[in-house]
Amino acid sequence: MKKSLLAVLLFAIATLTADFLQERWKSDPLTKWDGSGYYLYLPATFIYHDLLEMKFYDSLDKEYKFSPGFNGQYALYPQPATGRLLNKYALGTALGEMPLFFVADYWCTHVDSHYKADGYSPPYQMAIVFSNVLWSIIGLLILAFPLRRLFSDTVTALCLLGIGMGTNLLVYSTIDMGMSHAWMFLLVSGVIFFTEKLYRTSSRGSAVGLGLFLGLVFISRPVDALILLVPLTWPLQQRGNLRARLAFWRNHLSQLLLVMLAGLAASSPLLLYWKATSGHWLHFSYEEERFIFTDPQIIKGLFSYQKGWFVYTPLAFIACLGMFLHRKERRSLMLPVYWFLPLFIYVVFSWQHWSYGWGFGARPMIDALPVVAIALAAILEWALQKNIFTRALITMMLGFCIWLNIYQTFQYYNGTIHGYLMNKEYYWRIWNRMHVGDEDRKLLG
Repeated sequence: MKKSLLAVLLFAIATLTADFLQERWKSDPLTKWDGSGYYLYLPATFIYHDLLEMKFYDSLDKEYKFSPGFNGQYALYPQPATGRLLNKYALGTALGEMPLFFVADYWCTHVDSHYKADGYSPPYQMAIVFSNVLWSIIGLLILAFPLRRLFSDTVTALCLLGIGMGTNLLVYSTIDMGMSHAWMFLLVSGVIFFTEKLYRTSSRGSAVGLGLFLGLVFISRPVDALILLVPLTWPLQQRGNLRARLAFWRNHLSQLLLVMLAGLAASSPLLLYWKATSGHWLHFSYEEERFIFTDPQIIKGLFSYQKGWFVYTPLAFIACLGMFLHRKERRSLMLPVYWFLPLFIYVVFSWQHWSYGWGFGARPMIDALPVVAIALAAILEWALQKNIFTRALITMMLGFCIWLNIYQTFQYYNGTIHGYLMNKEYYWRIWNRMHVGDEDRKLLG
């Protein structure tokens, strides 16, 4: 077995074991807050047949408490032009949840009538749990293929192990399921897979695949459409400038057209939904929230003890060094990272709620991890070709980041790490402690 596949297998065993042991689908519904909004499309469409008015919502909300303490219909906005309700969350994540949703629905309607076939009983919760972990596993498998073509199998294995076990992807595969981030990790991995294949083979199948994944990215988290920068800046097989890149696309117009058509086809469900609910083909669904591009909170987003990406995922900081520490012949491979990652960081932390509410670390940065993996692989490759001291140092750093992430994942699960109110004093008070008392919690702001 290839080392890279073994790394994915280790991640799969760890996450599936954690999910089975928790049995969260029995005691703690995942359809709350954001998770309820992403998922709502499925029961609304296939069980209650009321996607546009959601008349069933209030009665279910009383039973399952989609937004505890919130007065009203969470994330549903009345549209004056049509008189319908608009779900602010994009529908792409529901498409990813759909296969196991149908399995759960069949189970409730044909196998075990003990569970209500209402879209929210334990089998449906179980479907959400395992949808999330499968997205992460499949995303790592997909990412392994382009990485193995660009780097050695050893470098790829270390990179995948780091991304899977050394970042907050682990939390969103084992604890905070029901969110969009593991799904986005899969989709962005697919974009990289088909981008590499398209530039290498120029096949029409890879063009269709790229377009479909780009479209799915858009209808899942529209802001992540910035991933389009990756195929636009992917290094050509031969060295070349912008003129050479334009010549490449001019010589492959049919493939370019297929990318566009497939992307439009994949985007159509969300466009049709916006049209039916708001009356417009394009609509900003987060009506009461906005980006503040003149005041991005990049320093807080990267370095704060509340949710800093580099604080809770230090492996990301090491990976970012890969943008600068790499073999000279790999410089062109960094182009997609140079273009995408800084702009994505700027946009993500320009959101008015830069901390993105409850969660572990900078959760929207999970979406960028497949791109970050390229930079991480580059620095691993660079280090492993140096002397024994450098190789030992990078191995210890990678191991430390994985240990820290696993330990803090347990802290987050136990409630030791707070999902919102973290600060410097409390962070160092709980360092290397699994349980805390009331005196410790007084430090939380």
